[in-house]
Amino acid sequence: MTKKQLILGILAILLLAIGSYISFQVALENAIDLVRIPFANKEIYSHYMINEEDIEWREIPKGYVDENILIDEDDIIGKYVSLDSKIAEGSLFYDDYLIEQAEVEALPGLLLKENQIAFPLSMNLLKSSGNTIQQNQKVDVYVTYTEKSTKVTTIDKLLMNVRVIGVKDRNGLNMNDEKASKIPSLVILAINEEYLNMLQLASEIADISIYAPRVDYASDEESILYEESKILPILNYDDI
Repeated sequence: MTKKQLILGILAILLLAIGSYISFQVALENAIDLVRIPFANKEIYSHYMINEEDIEWREIPKGYVDENILIDEDDIIGKYVSLDSKIAEGSLFYDDYLIEQAEVEALPGLLLKENQIAFPLSMNLLKSSGNTIQQNQKVDVYVTYTEKSTKVTTIDKLLMNVRVIGVKDRNGLNMNDEKASKIPSLVILAINEEYLNMLQLASEIADISIYAPRVDYASDEESILYEESKILPILNYDDI
């Protein structure tokens, strides 16, 4: 080996050592440098809109944060967990798991929970809360039935705490669309599947109306059957 080759070999080793040292220092700094990251403080299921109360903050090494992890709460709050996704308690928030409000509004079915089905209802402004009904609002469903022979009218509540998952105008546009008319024509309700046939029958033989309850229900349970309803015997519904 010539002297020149020896010097070049030593230089190559030095450069390799310097490169390794720099890489080690960068990795060490990333490991030591902590960043504050949002985590899910509970298990969050698909179709759920994330609120500030669903987030807790922890510090983790910067080196563990990749481009798919959301670190700004503004990129998380108000978004929905995407279809067929679930965020585990203590998990980071990933961009792939969340969708925008606009995507949800375009497909109301994304807002359905387990064992729920979308029930479209033509809106009669004379027998509803009119254009005050909004998406994500909870309403009570009332039925008005008039017996043909006696002309006796029965009005009573049938379902309680039913969530509105869509409000559209006569052209099928969401009410928050700037091109939509100011008068809602169709409201879409999230009801329990077991009440579908009952509600369909009610829509055929009677009038259905929806109203916002005077006070919010304490329970988070949705689409609750009002078991004392005077409408139930008329619908021959005894599965209670």
